Amino acid sequence: METFIFQKQPNASIEALNILLKESFAERIANGMNFAAANHDDEQLNNFLKDKTTFVICDEQGHYIATRSYSVSMDKKGVKYGELYHLAVSPSYRRKGLARKLFSLCAESCRKEGAEYIKAHTAINAESSVKSHISEGFEIRKMFYNRGGDYYSYLFIKEFDSPSFIVNMCNKMGFIKSIFTCRVRKMIYKLKHCYEGDSI
Repeated sequence: METFIFQKQPNASIEALNILLKESFAERIANGMNFAAANHDDEQLNNFLKDKTTFVICDEQGHYIATRSYSVSMDKKGVKYGELYHLAVSPSYRRKGLARKLFSLCAESCRKEGAEYIKAHTAINAESSVKSHISEGFEIRKMFYNRGGDYYSYLFIKEFDSPSFIVNMCNKMGFIKSIFTCRVRKMIYKLKHCYEGDSI
C-alpha cells in the first residue's frame, strides 16, 4: 500500500476529515458507544481544529484513510506538553500500522516543539484504542466523565525522557541526593583502590 502524508489542518479538507471520523466510529456508535468526535458537523470540526496541527494519511487516489491531530500548550507548572486528538483509521485500513505511524508523527512533532510529555484520552469501552495507547507507552492516570459525549474516558500520559523531565522527577521523588552520594562514594572507592594498586 503506497501512501503519502501531509500536515497542517488549513491544507486539509474538513468535509473529508469529518467523513473519515464518522466512518471510523460508525461501528462503535452502532454498538451503543458514543464519541464526541463523531458528532461534529463541518463547522464545529473546523472550529475545533483551527488551532491544532493535523496529520492525514491518504491512499493512492488521495482519499483520507487515517488522521490524528495534536496541539502543544503550557500546563499550570509552566511545563510544555502535547495533547493528541481524534485518532481515526478507516475500517478497511486497520491493522496496517497507520495508528502507530500517526502517533510517531505527532509525538515527534510535540517533542520538537519543546513538549516534555503528551496526553490523550479515549472512551474506556473503546478497547482497541485503549490497547493502542498502552502499547505506545501511555499510562492511565485517571478516569473521568466526558459530559460532551456522555461517557467515561481514560486520561493517558506519556512522558518523554528529556533531561529536564528526569531532573524534575528526581526532585519530586527525592532521589538526586541519594544518587549523587552513591556515585561519589563509588568514585572515592575506585580512586582509593587504584592508588593502592588494586585492580578494579
